[in-house]
Parts: sequence; C-alpha cells; structure tokens
Amino acid sequence: MALRRRPVRKVVRDGGDEALSTGTDSQEKILADYGGRIMEGLREGEKNLKSISHYELVKELGEGGMGTVFLAHHVSEGGIRKEVAIKVLKDTTDAVAIGKFVEEAQLLAQLSQGTIVELLALESMEMNLPGHRDPRTGRTTGIKKSKLYFMVLEYVNGPGLDQVLKAHADTTLLMNPAMVGFILNKAVIALAEAHMLTDDHGRQLNLVHRDISPSNILFNKKAGITKLADFGVAKAFGGEAGVEKKLVGKPRYMAPEQLEGYANPASDIWALGVIGYEALTGFSPYRVFGKTTHDRVDNMRRQLEFELRAPKEVRKVEHDRFDFSQLSDIVMLCLHQSPSARPTSLELNSMLEGKYLYSKGLGPTNKTLSAYLKLLDYAIAGGEIIPPPDFGGGEDAKTLCATLWVEDPIDSFFDRRGSEYQDEFLLSAKNKEPNPCLKKKDGKAYSPPV
Repeated sequence: MALRRRPVRKVVRDGGDEALSTGTDSQEKILADYGGRIMEGLREGEKNLKSISHYELVKELGEGGMGTVFLAHHVSEGGIRKEVAIKVLKDTTDAVAIGKFVEEAQLLAQLSQGTIVELLALESMEMNLPGHRDPRTGRTTGIKKSKLYFMVLEYVNGPGLDQVLKAHADTTLLMNPAMVGFILNKAVIALAEAHMLTDDHGRQLNLVHRDISPSNILFNKKAGITKLADFGVAKAFGGEAGVEKKLVGKPRYMAPEQLEGYANPASDIWALGVIGYEALTGFSPYRVFGKTTHDRVDNMRRQLEFELRAPKEVRKVEHDRFDFSQLSDIVMLCLHQSPSARPTSLELNSMLEGKYLYSKGLGPTNKTLSAYLKLLDYAIAGGEIIPPPDFGGGEDAKTLCATLWVEDPIDSFFDRRGSEYQDEFLLSAKNKEPNPCLKKKDGKAYSPPV
C-alpha cells in the first residue's frame, strides 16, 4: 500500500506578516511566482483582464438637472450580486457636460474618506435611445444612436437627511439635538478631506462642494453610517475665493457670498449651519420666496439684512449631558455673514466633538444613528411613537439610552409642541410673519415684496 505524502506547512512572509500555508512540495513549485507569470502572460497579448461581470438596472432612484440615478446590481462570476448606484449623464452630445461629468469622477477618485460616497468606476457604452416627444416643439424624435456615460457609485442603502427631516415634520416631532450634532460632525469630516485636497505638487486645490443640502447627506440605515454625496457642481478654485458667472447651488442653502457669485470652503460651512438650524428648530433660518431665480435670490439677500434668532432663542432644550446652548452657538458661528469669521471644517469638527458631543464622555455613535432611524419608522402623526413590544429590552433601545443619556428610548424624540418653543418666537409665528426666525428691524418684521 502506497504511503500518502503529508502536506507541508510553510511559513509565507508578505510585507512583514507571517501566515501558514498548507500544500505539497510539488504544488509549491507549480504555484511559485504565479503573479509574475500572469503579468508576463498579459504583456504578450492583451493588457486587460477580461471580465464577464456586468450591471443590471433595477429601478430609478432620482433625477436631477444633469443626470439620472439608478439602483443596479453588479453581477459577477457565480451570480454574485452587489448593489451599486448608477449615475447616468443626460446630455451625451454636449462636450462641456461630458467634461464636467469626467471631472466629477476624477475628483471622487481622489476622495477616499469613508464618509464620502465612493466612486467604483466610470464607464461608457454605445446604445440606441428610443424616440421621444419634445414637450417644447411637440415633435417626436426617432431612435438615436448615442454614447452613454455613467458612473458606478457605492449604493448607500437608507434615507437622505431630507427624508429624515420630512419624517420628523410629518409626525410632528423634533430631532434630537445630539443626533443633529453627530450628523453635522460626520458631514464636516467629509468636507474636511475635500477642503484639504491637494494636487500632485502638494498645492491646495481649494475645493468647494457648493451644493451641501439635506438631500446630499445620506445614511446607511443598517450600519448608521453617514455619507456625503453629489460633487457634481464642486469646483477647485485654487485661490482664496472663486467667481462663477452663474449662480450655483440651492438658494436656501447658499451663503451670502455665494448669492453674489463667489464661493470658498466657508460657503460649505454656511450650508451646514443652515441644515443644523433646520434640524434643531424645525424651521429654515432663511426662507425661499419668489417664482424666478432672481426673485428667490433677491429675497434671500433682503432677509440677510435682519438679525437671525439663534436656535436657543427659538427652541427650549434642557439636558444635563448635552448643552443645547453650546450647539446653538456653534451653528450660529457657521451662519456668520463674514466667511472669515466662520470656523474651518477642521475647527468645526473639533468644536462638535471636543466641546459638544464627547466632552463629558460617551456620546452618539454610528450604532446610535442606526437605532434612531429604526425607531423613527414607528412614529405616527401626532408625535406618537409605537415600537413593537420587545423593542424596550433590545440592543437598539439600550444604545439610545446609553449614548443619548435618556431613560426611555422614546425620550430621544421631542414633540413639536408650543412648550418646546420660546415665547417670543411663538408670538412671531402666531402673527404669521413670513419668517419668524428673523428679529424685527426698526419695529418691522421681514416682508417679501409682492
């Protein structure tokens, strides 16, 4: 009877790490320098690894001015399916639009921070677009051969902050201030990487997102991870401030200098301040009035002439662990009309973490955000939250109580009642002032022109 050879256990060293590998001597010889053989084989012929993987569109997620976003599956060997987001450029005939689309992809490829939606690939393909009826001319076009450009992006499986804020409003609830501070902090960590980005020579690019808004702050609901998305109108100015011939961004979140055609990293900080104000109070600090872009921008400028009430002058919050007054002050620093007076992204990160969230120990985590979003699903109109009977004894409830310092997880939410607001603000709201967040000037409240 032939004896079977015992496997050889060999120590493999790779970059200083040691691992045990099991195999026969003959196998070891066959597999020796396998990587080198692959590279040599590719050099003799094609230099690309051919792949059978492909993308299958599942459904449309949303549509913007320049592109449409789809949920898709990246299907690879063995039928493995991974969810991805596909962002398709609309205008495939405009060389400028294509250039901007490629620039966005190149920019995302340089941003590696885990709080920014990751670019996986930039692709193009030839396809026949079906004809459609032009709403302006009434003419119907025929089938058109077109080159499709699309980005493959990380899919963030969860709601955007805009949806979360709407869910609070629809159920007459106010957001937990500590959760607001946590989300702002995650967003500003992403901004810090963008603002500090340098070129190959180490020169700062002075990158500005220019479109920070709740819809561009996304959440992975299961893991509680926050992601900053959509760098489609981001621009690297290189100098201290950039001039754009046309207005870029959403007027509601545009800084004073942005309304005048200028933008710098401080403009993104202003937008975060607006988001923080909305999330804390349930009211926008500056409201959008008017039908045309010119009217909306003009009304924004007029509102800037009035003094803004701080969040602590709008809403009452008392908490032994988290100082609402301190968070209010941080938000108001972001909303300073002078860009130079606003904190940088790194300074804002330091303020939120060191002064507000964790100065006294344990505070909110990704797990807290995940539990908070899950509990929000059980909220109903009227400010009630009715979780399943076993929720109170589960890990999510324990996390909310421990990290938000509440006795009951439902205490993480606040009813949108009159008792939650300051009397002076309530009086302005009851008088139906167009923007009760603004203080009166010369005895008169702000009133948009008719």
